[in-house]
Amino acid sequence: MKTRTLLLAAAIIAVSFAALPALGFAETPKTCSTALDTALPAAWSAWTAPETLAAADTPATQPEMTIGHAYKVTLAPTANVAYAVPLKSAKEGTFGGLFMLTIDKAGTYTVGVDQAAWVDMVRDEQALKSASFGHGPECSTLHKTVDFALLPGHYTLQLSNAVKNVSVVEVVAK
Repeated sequence: MKTRTLLLAAAIIAVSFAALPALGFAETPKTCSTALDTALPAAWSAWTAPETLAAADTPATQPEMTIGHAYKVTLAPTANVAYAVPLKSAKEGTFGGLFMLTIDKAGTYTVGVDQAAWVDMVRDEQALKSASFGHGPECSTLHKTVDFALLPGHYTLQLSNAVKNVSVVEVVAK
């Protein structure tokens, strides 16, 4: 009887742990020896072949990004950028820049960045509230994603507090 009780208890514990991911509890993250971008979703197909682009340090000089194109961008020291909207906090020794986006169709757009950075979408001198944020697929170089609900028009994509002065950035339609 005691053996059956122990086996039953062990089975209940095993089933409970197996159910944790389905209940919203995270599994132990994988340890990645290298970043693999071969399994990125189709929307991110340009991620592995970015075009070169230098970020602007003033709103008047921002280069235009095309939706669905990835860019390897050169950023300026955060302290040297005249941001479209003031930063909540500027970290010393970090990098940032400005880019223009033209949205033709209303929808949700995702900004992807390959490093830790603050991402703002600006319209009419107002930073928009993000719809959601997260990370790219496990073991990929798509480090951070931020979703914004955008209407047709012109926007400034504002990056700040990036730890490196070169970054891959892409904006895709959801």
